[in-house]
Amino acid sequence: MIGTIANFIAILVGTIIGCAAKGGLGKRYEEALFTALGLAALEIGLENVVNNLPKSHYPVLFIVSLAIGALLGTWWHLDTRFNNLIKRCGGQSTLAKGIATATMLYCIGALSIVGPVMAAVKGEETILYTNAMLDLVTSIVFGASFGWGMLICAPILFCWQGGDFLSR
Repeated sequence: MIGTIANFIAILVGTIIGCAAKGGLGKRYEEALFTALGLAALEIGLENVVNNLPKSHYPVLFIVSLAIGALLGTWWHLDTRFNNLIKRCGGQSTLAKGIATATMLYCIGALSIVGPVMAAVKGEETILYTNAMLDLVTSIVFGASFGWGMLICAPILFCWQGGDFLSR
């Protein structure tokens, strides 16, 4: 659970730094940080696939799961439903869009799902610490872009990861 607390604190601290540096972080730098973090997340994901897929008893299940997930998500119009939910909750507010984007990024990423499971089952917090570092930098950008309202994402993440941890 310590990794989840670290991630919670990282989002709070990053958002505060981002809000404080709001004028000093230009759009160009935000885009550069998001690109760097996207590459870091991609590398972490690829490393996990390369290291763990050969050990799997059912390696084809990975491909089948991705294909079925893509088909079901498209069939159920998840993207449209999520966007409609955002419109209902916050209208055209940029803060609502920022909270929705950050919540999806913080909570639905592989590290946020696998991290609490590994922490609960094996006592291994490394994935959550890695996730916290990525979320720290990301939350700086979100804080600079959307302001103090982004602090609400930290308790959302805490409930998500904490619930996942406690359910194991």
